[in-house]
Amino acid sequence: MAIDYQISDLVRHETSNTARFNGFRETKDSEQTVSELRQHVRSFNIQSSKSGHQTSLLIPNFDPVLINQISRRIFKKRSAHGEVATIAAMSYFFENRNANTFLDVGASGGYFSEFALNYKKQLMDVHAFEMHPERYEVLQKKLEKYKTESRDVKAVQAGLTDRHNGQSLIWFSQTKMFETKPDERYYKEDVLKKIKFHIKGIKNRDRLRQTQLELTSVDHYCNSNSIYPDIIKIDVDGHESNVILGCLETLSRCKPVVFLELHKTKLIEKLGLNRREIVEPLFDLGYQCCLIDNHYDLKTNIIRLTIDDP
Repeated sequence: MAIDYQISDLVRHETSNTARFNGFRETKDSEQTVSELRQHVRSFNIQSSKSGHQTSLLIPNFDPVLINQISRRIFKKRSAHGEVATIAAMSYFFENRNANTFLDVGASGGYFSEFALNYKKQLMDVHAFEMHPERYEVLQKKLEKYKTESRDVKAVQAGLTDRHNGQSLIWFSQTKMFETKPDERYYKEDVLKKIKFHIKGIKNRDRLRQTQLELTSVDHYCNSNSIYPDIIKIDVDGHESNVILGCLETLSRCKPVVFLELHKTKLIEKLGLNRREIVEPLFDLGYQCCLIDNHYDLKTNIIRLTIDDP
């Protein structure tokens, strides 16, 4: 399946910054899978409980998940609980795939990793990758409390790409990573976006820095550590193509469900790509694709897509 993190330019919903796809390979009829997924998401029961400044999400079959209260978008409708439609879709596959291992590529502060770790029906192993130094520190502290002898929980400071390079010089902004020094047009944000994040208290998102960082691929990591993922989430702000090319062996061998976030065509085209080119390797492996139209809304439309839809 393809979702914001999945497969395709199969989306034309340019009203959103991103397109959420979900990619799956199933033995039963894929239309039935999409129908079941749609029903599961729309009937998903999520509530919140506040204690002081802390908010916990209460979801059937999950332990309470403590979250930061997520501010609503200024220009677009957004759930204060984050990407609830994506969480609902993931929970469907947690149960129906009997998932044991979750890979969180572009984990940021560990929002999705925590949901996987709090799933009660299955003690899940989680491997979460984050390249940004400050966000990695947050991720590492957050996942530390979930480590036990009976489960494998790792925060990995690394940039995921199409091959294993080891320690390498990289350039990065708040959300983007570059393997060569980029032109300003690839990372500088427009005035409206700067104003939007400035109002939220987030400054210098497009400040370019450089550092030495481990560059590796999903295939190398999984092969080196004997990892067999059941679900992979990819959210890497324009670096999707390289990440996908670096996990084709794992996808072919393990057939995991893939959640893929694709960003605006405008951003992707700056990098000399289009959405179809990014997701085509997934279709070549036999993946089916559906789009979650609004990953912040449980009433979202979930649409079956093909490689010809762009």
